[in-house]
Amino acid sequence: MTSGRTFSQDGRAHGSPLSVRTRIGASEREISYRAELVEAGHMASLGLLTATVAHELRGPVGAFTMQLAEQEHVLAQLREGATGVVTAGQWSSSASF
Repeated sequence: MTSGRTFSQDGRAHGSPLSVRTRIGASEREISYRAELVEAGHMASLGLLTATVAHELRGPVGAFTMQLAEQEHVLAQLREGATGVVTAGQWSSSASF
């Protein structure tokens, strides 16, 4: 009389509880690994988006900062009474209409 089970070369019966548990564990690990890969992909996309936004903001902010520095330099020259610069008070007193 046979039990209907077949045995592998290592002596385990196919369909035994041990092999079913092993397959379930492997499937659970695979699902976990896939979820980690999806999350890693999302994080990579978020990093790329953040880098792009930062790059686009640096251009105008850098230009504004350079222009502001130049204007501060001109203002300092005006305050020192740089040669050849006419102040508003000098202009109004010398203007004749």
